[in-house]
Amino acid sequence: MSGFGVDRGSGSSAGNPDSTISESLIDAKGDLIAGTADNAAARLAVGANETRLVADSAEVTGLKWVADTTNYAIAAKGDILAGTAADTVAALTVGADKRRLAADSAQSTGLAWVADTQNTVADAKGDLLVGTAADTIARLAVGTDGQVPVAASGEATGILWSDVPTNTSPHRQTQLAGAIDSSGYNATISAGAGLNFNVDATPVNAVYSFAGGFNAAGASDLVTVLSADASNQGSLNASNTHYIHATRASATAVTWGQALILPQYGYAFARTQGALLNFEGSDAATTMIDDFGNSWTASGNAQLDTAQSKFGTSSLLLDGTGDYIECLDFRTLGEASWEISGWFRWNSLPTAGNRQTLFNFGLVTSGYGALLSLYNNAGTTKLEMYLSSTGTSNDIAIGSVGASTSWSTGVWYKVRMVFDALAGTYRVYLSNAGAAESQDLTLSSTTRINSGFVGARVGMSAAGNQPFNGWVDAFRLIRCATNTSTETPSASAPTITDYPVHFFSVPEMKMYEVTGASTSGGTNPTMTARTRVFVGECDTNGSSVTAARNYALRGEAFVTLAGVGASTGFTITHNLGVPREFQIPTLLAQGALDSRYIPWSTVSAVTTGADVYYFPLESEASQFSGRNKFQGMTGANGIVVNGIASTSNYIFGLLVKRSW
Repeated sequence: MSGFGVDRGSGSSAGNPDSTISESLIDAKGDLIAGTADNAAARLAVGANETRLVADSAEVTGLKWVADTTNYAIAAKGDILAGTAADTVAALTVGADKRRLAADSAQSTGLAWVADTQNTVADAKGDLLVGTAADTIARLAVGTDGQVPVAASGEATGILWSDVPTNTSPHRQTQLAGAIDSSGYNATISAGAGLNFNVDATPVNAVYSFAGGFNAAGASDLVTVLSADASNQGSLNASNTHYIHATRASATAVTWGQALILPQYGYAFARTQGALLNFEGSDAATTMIDDFGNSWTASGNAQLDTAQSKFGTSSLLLDGTGDYIECLDFRTLGEASWEISGWFRWNSLPTAGNRQTLFNFGLVTSGYGALLSLYNNAGTTKLEMYLSSTGTSNDIAIGSVGASTSWSTGVWYKVRMVFDALAGTYRVYLSNAGAAESQDLTLSSTTRINSGFVGARVGMSAAGNQPFNGWVDAFRLIRCATNTSTETPSASAPTITDYPVHFFSVPEMKMYEVTGASTSGGTNPTMTARTRVFVGECDTNGSSVTAARNYALRGEAFVTLAGVGASTGFTITHNLGVPREFQIPTLLAQGALDSRYIPWSTVSAVTTGADVYYFPLESEASQFSGRNKFQGMTGANGIVVNGIASTSNYIFGLLVKRSW
């Protein structure tokens, strides 16, 4: 074409501004031909969808395809293009973490990053965002359970969390209401299927008060109301007594549990309710650590020895020439089941006619209480047991011997003496080197070991003779029968938490569970507060619950006694679930043939002229079942009214309450 491009036939385009651009430069739809220099051109490949063309001197063509929003204003992830005026944009730099975008007319973009108070001020569940001044807020940390927010002008937020009185009843740490039987007694807990118990909460709600101590507003309690029955709870152990407890989960729910050890109620934790010595320490040390915090004294050459141990790295070494350890604080083995156990390794066995004492809980001077020794009777060596209920003679057992006659030095034997209060038996179980136990000795008796003895010794009798020669490890006293039949001993050292121990502090009004061992004599073990109340007891045999005892509602019971003759003993069951020293009895007497009395007149154990009233409780020394009943003494201290020879015409009513 004349006048455009290169003239036909010339063979050259040099210096001709009308040179032809070949279509071969185009490879795809959208490709552009762009100048690259004077009289030079090149292809610019089409950009990606939704990109736009911008000048870029660094490129060969002086152009490039870029994202439509780029415009070279974006410098970092999160930057925003914001309008600054009509047809004008600018970059708003991304804000700091957890900030949010807010309109702000003072800014060039009309926007600003500000603190997000919902994300950065609140630190925990329950925190509140509270105004502190005009257009200003701050975090008010959540209070503790049971507190409520109240106005407080002196606080930065104008609000604080405050305790409130939560005690809704004068009866604390007890069951307030529940199903009752035809006699008006609590009947909430009953036997379930197999080794389980049932809880009846319909149509009468079961209501429990959990004492939580005190706060700035006074007594602090929590109440739970159960409105649905709970069947087959517990999975109880066979052939044992269980103390049933409810742990508060919410205002409408509890979790059910049980303990084999009777809970303590008192003003101070009674460390002698248990003992556990694992005899861990440095070689030749004479400090004996009891996990319950009892103070034991090493006598003679009694010491820790790292040459032998059943568990850990050391044990107690006693050389048979006057060595023993002793604690003088023990006074009783209690009203319920108990168990004394330990691992013993003989260095030398007793010779003919001699004994070696394993342990002696009893009077320091006489030894009357509970004593177990190994006795060589003319060459036949057996365990031998002595038991006393009087403190003056071995009236329960005197020299009762076991079955095993095979004893060796250099072997660890586990010996376990058990008083099973439910079955009424004393048994000794024996394990040779950790094998399954055999029942070595048994004695049927419901009579308890005397209350009021003094002291306990390991390795020698209270009389100061029959010393043990060898090593002792993992020695324990526990106030329950851990197992009422033979068992295979654990391969691990015992711990204080193997069987839950509970203590209700009357001064604090709090229930505690022992959760850690003491580290020195005279120091209590570690205890953790529990929102838990004990509500009854269940006895079991090998396959079922044989008895369920509900504790009295609201910590009090009214019981009657009729037709009791003068100076006649009696037993009254009240089921308060606490020891006798926390009962306050009041006597009401209805004299059927005595016109001087208004029915259910209150009388007391006093003497006024010819009027004599006695309603004595059992003596302290013979008192064993005080948590659920008490006994009236016989003889001259029986029931007497007005000196009348017989009181069989009277009906006595007794209102029994806890003192706390």
